[in-house]
Amino acid sequence: MKKISVCEEKFSRAIKRYDMLSCDCLLVGLSGGADSVVLLHMLKKEAALRGFSLFALHVNHMIRGEEADRDEAFCRKLCEKWDIPFTCERVDVPSIAKKEKCGLEEAARNCRYKIFNAFCKENGIKRIATAHNSSDNLETVLFNITRGSSLKGVCGIPPVRENIVRPLIFCTKSEIIEYAAENRLEYVYDSTNSDTDYSRNLIRHKIVPELLKINPSAEDAVSRMTLIARDDNEFLEKSALAINDNRVDTLMSLDSALLGRVIKNMYLSSGGRSDLSYIHISDVTDLISAQTPHSSISLPGGISAVIEDSRLML
Repeated sequence: MKKISVCEEKFSRAIKRYDMLSCDCLLVGLSGGADSVVLLHMLKKEAALRGFSLFALHVNHMIRGEEADRDEAFCRKLCEKWDIPFTCERVDVPSIAKKEKCGLEEAARNCRYKIFNAFCKENGIKRIATAHNSSDNLETVLFNITRGSSLKGVCGIPPVRENIVRPLIFCTKSEIIEYAAENRLEYVYDSTNSDTDYSRNLIRHKIVPELLKINPSAEDAVSRMTLIARDDNEFLEKSALAINDNRVDTLMSLDSALLGRVIKNMYLSSGGRSDLSYIHISDVTDLISAQTPHSSISLPGGISAVIEDSRLML
């Protein structure tokens, strides 16, 4: 009997812990890289055991020219070989990024999920599986920390988010590569992953290797930390949602961890954007503390925080 690999053990732990595969149909985001090929290989075996239908979708972002076309052809051939229904969507990400004035990475990600969700809606598919892993999670946490993130940013990549599941979230990149080698799986390599002009690649190639010298199990350690942080954050978010009192005296009695979230909730309820910064929350906190009647400050999105009749109103 073949011994189960570390990658398979972590995959099994994730799908059981978060009940990821209780569905009739599952869409896999297939880039052609090692992560998504290994994910598709594992899910193919699970589909045979559990009886759910498996679909693969590749998005050609039209960023890397011939290399992108090579990836598309590889994914198509792989799915033909494994008898998995395959769909490819082409989208001009550079043009979209220019039009929307955002980075290529952000535009590509937004396009991918938009296409994934549209495909699922059209075909009655309830869940999408992506190949994010614990190495990606570590990079995300480090990236968020350098930007001065809140606790939510330290939570990293969630194993499940709405209709998206991530069965490889406990697996490291090296464990995934090892699984691919053991099972003789071919995959393609994205040349832009070596470009350290991208912040995430700089973290991946320069910073993470140094951290692994300090603790070779850093990816697993950060995975454990993010699970704890996520539990704490969810508790605080739920507690804040239960507070509907906008009286200044009540707000001043709250712990700062709750007050900041209550302010954010009030801002969102007033039609504000989700990116209310720490500075703006601090300004509203100072406004509450001063308790000056008729005082106000301006917030993003044309919203004002006002103290009136000993209440905070947005």
